Amino acid sequence: MKAVVVGGAGFIGCNLADSLMGEGNQVTVFDNLSRRGSAENLAWLRSRHKGLEFVKGDIRLDHAQ
Repeated sequence: MKAVVVGGAGFIGCNLADSLMGEGNQVTVFDNLSRRGSAENLAWLRSRHKGLEFVKGDIRLDHAQ
């Protein structure tokens, strides 16, 4: 299964992404990394799952980086 986790670098989102990837799913994390600790959460996810895709962006905007 493919999944997009919006806010995937936050506390709940990174744990959801970790669980999904642990089950063998393909996950894309979408987050603007604005909250404290989100960059560390993303680094933790990347260290555990080499196939993790990440898109930096804000869902409130029309475009993402």
